[in-house]
Amino acid sequence: MDFDFNGVDNPIGVGLRAGYSQISGWGLEAEYIDSLVGGETEVLGKAVDVDMYSLAGYVTYRSLGEIYIKGRLGLLYEDVSVGSESSDDFGISAGAGIGFVLGANSNIELEYTVLEKDVGLWSGAFTYRF
Repeated sequence: MDFDFNGVDNPIGVGLRAGYSQISGWGLEAEYIDSLVGGETEVLGKAVDVDMYSLAGYVTYRSLGEIYIKGRLGLLYEDVSVGSESSDDFGISAGAGIGFVLGANSNIELEYTVLEKDVGLWSGAFTYRF
């Protein structure tokens, strides 16, 4: 997770993604992301933890080919905690990435997703289709 705020040690996230895609390239994804290792910042001279989790649903499109580009746009619910304070919000999320087909049923992807105006996420994924 990449918080665009001064003085924030970003949390490290982990997630789970499930989806469905058609041969045309269009698809749907659901994603859950949570802080695996919390970040840290300073509030009034005291170090406090920074954590975040999100739930999102996306419409996706990927180009055809062994190497492809992928875009996604969706709705997101997020909850950010800084110390004992917490704030949640709904919003629009968008991302783009590149993927590589490994075999008939598998591929890997590298993406950047904007979760909100000041929070982004670099992610890597291994996908297996069955």
